[in-house]
Formats: sequence, C-alpha cells, structure tokens
Amino acid sequence: METIVFSGGLGNQLFQYAFYLAKKKTSSNVHINIYSIQRERLHNGFELEKLFGIQADDASLLVRIIRKLLIFKKKKYFRAIASVLLEFVVKLIGINVIREKGYSTYNPEYLRAQKGLVFYFGFWQSPWYFDSFREEIRKTFSFDKSLLSDKSKILSEEIGSKNSVSVHIRRGDFLSKSIDNAVCDEKYYSQAMERMKSDIENPYFVFFSDDPEWVKANLALPNAVYVDWNQGADAWQDMYLMSQCRHNIIANSTFSWWGAWLNENVGKTVIAPVKFMKQAETPDIYPLNWIRL
Repeated sequence: METIVFSGGLGNQLFQYAFYLAKKKTSSNVHINIYSIQRERLHNGFELEKLFGIQADDASLLVRIIRKLLIFKKKKYFRAIASVLLEFVVKLIGINVIREKGYSTYNPEYLRAQKGLVFYFGFWQSPWYFDSFREEIRKTFSFDKSLLSDKSKILSEEIGSKNSVSVHIRRGDFLSKSIDNAVCDEKYYSQAMERMKSDIENPYFVFFSDDPEWVKANLALPNAVYVDWNQGADAWQDMYLMSQCRHNIIANSTFSWWGAWLNENVGKTVIAPVKFMKQAETPDIYPLNWIRL
C-alpha cells in the first residue's frame, strides 16, 4: 500500500492530489490511501473536501510518528538520537519512507510502483507529474460557482468581459524568517505590469493579496480592482477569480501558481518570478511557456 501524506495550504494540497492521481495511473495494482496530517491547524486546514468533494483520512499514529522522525532529523542532541531510534524501528517493521529530494524537481522514479507499506512525504510541485492528463486535473479541480460570494460573482462576470490580468502579492507568512520564500519586490511587479501593458491591449489589473492595504499604498493604479473581501475560509475564491482572468502575474506561491495554471484562456500570458525560493533551485516548477522575470 502506498500512502501520500498531505500537508500545507490549498496550493500544496492541489499538487499532492495531482501527484496522487499520477500514482494511480502508474500503480494500477497498488491501493493508495491519503492521510491529511492537518485538518485545521495550518492555513485553512484540508480544503479539498469542501471544495471538490475529495476525502482524506486523518493522520494515523504511524504517520505522525514518521513525521516526527523526519522533523527530528533536523534537530540536535537528544532529538537527533530519538530520530535514529525511530528510524530503526520503522525499518525493522518493513516500512519504506520516501521523502521528496530537492524542491520542485520532477523525478519519474517517484511514480514507479513500490511494494510493501510505503509513505510519501513531499509537495511534488511540478506540472510534469500530471501534464499528460491536464484536462482531467482541470475537471477534478473545478470550483463550485454557487459557493461564491455575491461580490466574487459580480467580479467574475466583469473580469470575463475585459482583458483582465490577475496580480498576486503574497506577504503575510512570507515575511517570517522561518519561511524559505522571499517576498517578490515592487521591481518585479512593476516590470511584470509593464510587460503586460506592452503585450496586451487595455489590460485590466485585478490585485489579490493577503495584505491589500500595502498593495493599495505601493502598487496603486487607476481603474484597477483590489480584492480584499476573501479572507480566511473564503480565500479559495481568490484562486478561482485568478483562474477566470485572461492573463496572470503570479507570486512565488503555489496558490497563484494554480490560479494561473487553471486559467483556460488558450492565449494567456503568465508572468512568474524567476526565483521561486530564496535559498533553493526549483528547476521544474513552471510550464515552459510561462515568462520568467
């Protein structure tokens, strides 16, 4: 049995489920269970169930123990010793723990069927895991429009009638030193918007951010829209609205990555930051036709 362990916010959960679907195609004789290691503690919990009807079991005691093992490996002294002991016990009972190596690096070996009890820990942030069945992914991640707020419904109609460009600015947790992502600076957004203005006729900019007041103060544009009403459990509506825009400027965030990827406009322009993580290379994070600045 192969088990995909879920963690992170909505963007990461979408990558993990897409990887799960890829595993199902290449491991037809292997049953795959999905355990979520968090329901409510991080971001907005496990969101795939309420948004797409995708169910996941809560983390078993075994999954929790293995996760502790992986965390303790990074610690010193007695925690490192505890990790060694835990690892010995896990191997002794015949469990194979596969932890993703690198960041956003496509490795087809992970899709190969494994025998025995196997647990996968990682984010699998690369479109190459599911590019061959992208339409199935888009259908699976189809948002229920009836769940939209009245404001979001009105904006959805408006951006569908114009040369709309979503602009995602993520600050919030990225300002923390513990997060391995640097906030995209004003220079990146200025260059990206100038590129859109030169390539697209009458671009209509729609800003999305977890810090809308900062955006209004630092990236003010006439006739732009600043979406500031989708907070907390309603944040997914921002991803949906991004996907409805004709073009996208994303942050180094899997949230807006999916907003752009789910955009079905065949002539779309997507601009992305060349550096997705501040201290690591992410060679396979972007589709080839996205522009990197």
